[in-house]
Amino acid sequence: MKQNKEQKISPENYIKSQARSLQIDKCYINENWQEIGLASIIVSRKHKTGKYTIGIYLVDIFALGTKDSFYKFHIDENEVAEIVERANQANMIEADYVLVHNIIYGANAFAE
Repeated sequence: MKQNKEQKISPENYIKSQARSLQIDKCYINENWQEIGLASIIVSRKHKTGKYTIGIYLVDIFALGTKDSFYKFHIDENEVAEIVERANQANMIEADYVLVHNIIYGANAFAE
């Protein structure tokens, strides 16, 4: 008799191996990132289950590249809204994914 074992994957391994295949939901960036040279970025991706995984990045665009990053895995829409609301002290605005992607990777390449 074969036994089906559900293989569990850690949030870290899921993000490393599969997060980029999730649908992009919304992205946010602080309104004055160009003037101050520091971008606070939130990227949310939606799971098929309706949950979200978000990446949060602090990017020094003038020198150091990504200074800090962290994630929240498999959270609901209300938690995403709370995180965006807390981050809104930095006057976050909705942004295009291509823009925030290019800011993160461009700043990292410049820093190298």
